[in-house]
Amino acid sequence: MKKLFLALIAFAFFTSCEQAQGRLTDVAKDIAKEEFKNHTGFDFDSTKSRIDTLNVEGELKRAAKDRLREELDAM
Repeated sequence: MKKLFLALIAFAFFTSCEQAQGRLTDVAKDIAKEEFKNHTGFDFDSTKSRIDTLNVEGELKRAAKDRLREELDAM
């Protein structure tokens, strides 16, 4: 019975540490994003989504060019 009680206490402690670590990680990310915005004038999230959009557009253009080349080579 004593071992079960100690195991429950250890589990509760471990779970609370995991939750605290997750919260601290989120806070650190928010601070880093805010500092990035303060130093560069750019919002990290909106800049990242714009970069992701440009990457997708570039991939689509590259795929279209490759397909066109393949079709021209087949002729």
